[in-house]
Amino acid sequence: MRKVLICDDNKSIRSMLSTCLELMDYEVLTAEDAYIALEIFKKHKIEIAFIDIKMPKMSGTQLLKKIRKEKYKTTVIIMTAFATVKNAVECTKMGAVGYIRKPFTPERIKKILKEIDKEVLKVEEKNNITKNSIHNTEKYLNNNEMEKAVKEIKYVLSEEFDNSEIYKMISKYYLKKGEEEKSNLFNRVSCELKKINDKDLE
Repeated sequence: MRKVLICDDNKSIRSMLSTCLELMDYEVLTAEDAYIALEIFKKHKIEIAFIDIKMPKMSGTQLLKKIRKEKYKTTVIIMTAFATVKNAVECTKMGAVGYIRKPFTPERIKKILKEIDKEVLKVEEKNNITKNSIHNTEKYLNNNEMEKAVKEIKYVLSEEFDNSEIYKMISKYYLKKGEEEKSNLFNRVSCELKKINDKDLE
C-alpha cells in the first residue's frame, strides 16, 4: 500500500483529505506542522506528500526545500488558499509536481493523482530509455562500434542535454579517436554538470 503524507495545520483539511485518500486505498500519515512531517519522512518511505504552503513555524516551501536537500524521492503536491504565480513557479522549480488551490473537492484530488501517476510513468519510462542508451553507448565504444555509439550519443543529447553521463561517454569517444584535448574538455563538462545537478538537489 502506498504511503501518503498530509502536512497541514488545518485539522479539517487533514481529516477530509485523509478520508478521501483512504477510500482510494492509500496508507495515510498526517502532520500538523513541517517539523512533525520531517520526523515522519525519517521513519517512513513517503511516496506522495500533500503540503500546505502557509503554516506556522516552517512554511511548506521551506519544508519542500528540506525534502529535496535530503533527496527524498517523494511526489509533492502543494496546497494553498493563496495561489500566486510566483509561488507556483518557485514550488515547481523545487520539484513539486502538483499545485492545488483550497478549497478543493475529492474529485479534484482523484484527478490530480491520476495525472501524477501518468506523468511518473512517463518520466520513469524516459529515464529507463536514457539509461539503456548510455549503457549501449559505453558498450559500443568498448567494441569500437563508433557509428552506433554516435547515434546513441545524439539520442541522449536530444532528450537530456544536461546529462553528465553522456558527456563522459563523449569524452571516452574522443579518447578512442586519439583526440586527448577534446576528451579532457568533455570530461570537464561532465564533472561541472554533475556538480550543478547535485547542487540543484540541495
